[in-house]
Amino acid sequence: MEWAAQGPGGEPESSDSMGDLVLLQSEGEFGVPVAYWDLFRVADGKIVEHWDVIAEVPDELPHANGLF
Repeated sequence: MEWAAQGPGGEPESSDSMGDLVLLQSEGEFGVPVAYWDLFRVADGKIVEHWDVIAEVPDELPHANGLF
């Protein structure tokens, strides 16, 4: 709940959809840089399910592909 009070941070970096699923990928700050992914299932124009992952962004990535 501490993170919820701080708010999510930045704007979505990317989004994609397939059928009834929508994925948002974002970066933010919760005391440390974080990346988060939100997956929504939509039915009849409403969000009916939501899953998310929040992960600390490492100082160095083990590849040159970027974060997203």
